[in-house]
Amino acid sequence: MEVINKKQNMLSTDSILSNDGTKIGYYQQGRGPGLILIHGALSSAENYARLAEILAKDFTVYNVDRRGRGLSGPQGMNYSLEKDVEDINKLQARTGALYLFGHSFGGLVALETALQNTAIRKIAVYDPAVSIGGSISAAWMPDYKKYLSEGRALDAFTVFSKGTGPQAAKKVPHWLMKVLLTLFIKKPKRMQMYSLLKESLAEHEQVAKNDNTYLNYKQLGADLLFLMGEKSDLDYIEKASQMLQAAVPSMELKILPGLNHFGPDRTGPESVAAALKDFLLRE
Repeated sequence: MEVINKKQNMLSTDSILSNDGTKIGYYQQGRGPGLILIHGALSSAENYARLAEILAKDFTVYNVDRRGRGLSGPQGMNYSLEKDVEDINKLQARTGALYLFGHSFGGLVALETALQNTAIRKIAVYDPAVSIGGSISAAWMPDYKKYLSEGRALDAFTVFSKGTGPQAAKKVPHWLMKVLLTLFIKKPKRMQMYSLLKESLAEHEQVAKNDNTYLNYKQLGADLLFLMGEKSDLDYIEKASQMLQAAVPSMELKILPGLNHFGPDRTGPESVAAALKDFLLRE
């Protein structure tokens, strides 16, 4: 274990080997009950550093880099959602963590992990990538693949943003969306996203593959908190929250005021942390 910083709560890095031998790295911080953070697509553990820092006051936080990011090995040719689940299960076995939090695609990973792993007591998700009846579109993928093959990262990112974003984004012309993305997303963040475009495609193919499997979550043994941002404005979120609540009557739904889809990593880690603390530490 490598210590990389010392503050009130020591921050260190460590890793495990997953079932197929892939290195899965993570940041560890804080003390208290174990909580694994699972990031979304086009992001890495580093993007959740502020959330982890706040939560570390009450939890031992394991902020994992999923495959293809930072501290971890490559996604691999045979990538599947099950690979991510295996990775989290292996980390849970190493750490003994009883709590999971997943954002966006990480929310789907968290849900699937909790289905298999009966040691998990509580799970919280924020805008999880749960597709119901094609609510998370895959129609953008052919153009996305074409632009990727041509090395046109911004065009691929634009197609992704229009294809998976709110209705308002879908109406914006491709050329204008390209301009807006470069104006409103700072270059370092865009470069990170560009570097993860292939991984994001593989992950969203898994979202499409798992369309309409939400009824499986009736079998969840863990308590479930579904968080969503008041301003998330994504077509699939409201449907996912309604259908999941019908399937899992014990699910707790909480809408966080003022936050959009990027609440955990950008617009409101403090609010997300407060909601997580209330849910996870409640008897």
